[in-house]
Amino acid sequence: MNVHARRVLALTLVSLGLGVVVSGLRQPIGEDLLALSATSSAAQLGSLTFKPATGLDTTRSTVTTGSTGAAKGCPAATSNVKAVAVGPGGWSSGLLVIGTTDQDFSTANDFTIGLSDSWNGMAKSNSTSVVAGTYTVTLSCVDVTTTVTYGTFSGSVTFTDATHYSAAGAAPSPSASASPSGSGSPSSTASPSGSASPSGSSSPSASPKPSASASPSPSASPSRSASPTPSATVSPMPTVTPSATPTSFAPVTVEAYDGSGAKFGNKPSLAPGQQVHVLAAGFQSSEPVSLTLHSTPRSLGTAVASSAGVLTYTLAIPADLPEGAHLLRMAGSDLTTDFTFVVRRPATPAVPGAGGTTGSLPLTGINTVPLLLLGATLVATGVLLLRTGSFKTAGIASGRIPTLRPARRGKHAR
Repeated sequence: MNVHARRVLALTLVSLGLGVVVSGLRQPIGEDLLALSATSSAAQLGSLTFKPATGLDTTRSTVTTGSTGAAKGCPAATSNVKAVAVGPGGWSSGLLVIGTTDQDFSTANDFTIGLSDSWNGMAKSNSTSVVAGTYTVTLSCVDVTTTVTYGTFSGSVTFTDATHYSAAGAAPSPSASASPSGSGSPSSTASPSGSASPSGSSSPSASPKPSASASPSPSASPSRSASPTPSATVSPMPTVTPSATPTSFAPVTVEAYDGSGAKFGNKPSLAPGQQVHVLAAGFQSSEPVSLTLHSTPRSLGTAVASSAGVLTYTLAIPADLPEGAHLLRMAGSDLTTDFTFVVRRPATPAVPGAGGTTGSLPLTGINTVPLLLLGATLVATGVLLLRTGSFKTAGIASGRIPTLRPARRGKHAR
């Protein structure tokens, strides 16, 4: 092969190798752009309805989706859901109120899912508090990496003060509870005392005719006008019951510790097989408490609270529990609370050339490692051919080929 042909071949290999390398580097970038464009195209799928519609800051609410289109629930490609609440004060940047989960949602029907904690509990977990104002909750249907959003549902609640809230379209709970005190109508029952008209009937008694004094006795009929007063005094009383219903959501303290006694934070990351000691205070004295592991409901039996209403339970994370957000639900006779946690499995190292990846995220697209190796090999081969061709060309021009060839072999060099 002459020198010119060698140089052409070398330059061709270098160009081809550089093209392969650039193609391998552009592959993941293109996928990222597709993911970003998919995220920006998320559509509003419908509204959220809160239950109970009125309650307290210690209420653990649930939300139900209301799809506006023909399709119900999340789009078919959805793998997880999550929800964020934006409101006044420390909520202005948005706080996660439903952790990312692959449970309790549907791609065929509207569904109901519970918030991670009470409003007060979520605020404390994020070192803030509940203040008066409107809080908008947006539930997102996302992919397994949570980077692509397929659609959202939204709804809002309004806190009239730091304690009472009402959902959009519901009557504010404080005004309902105030109605008994506002029912000054019982004080208007002073009308019987106002029926001093019988005492005013002293004028007939002043008359010398005794027969006239008998006529005031029928004037006791005004006292019968007091008959409306029982309905006035009794009817406001049932209005007290709405404000009494939230008492079933009494504040509950839930804490969790590891085997060494160290306290876990909010939504700790746990590994399969790990043991967690859960303490929940606020139940009735010595009552049985049912235990259920979610996301996929799994009954763990019952445990009995202490005489002080404190439940102590040791939870062993099952080996078959999938990665993601889960919760231990503890339900008493009139009180339910949750311990929320996230399961994380140890990352497995990737096997070179096997097309794998570390962690639990799936590998998308093609494996670019072989492309990069091929490109580097082609570039190196081209450079080597160029250097070899230059060396031999210099030898031919100087006429020293017979003396240079032995020196390149290295056997007879001195």
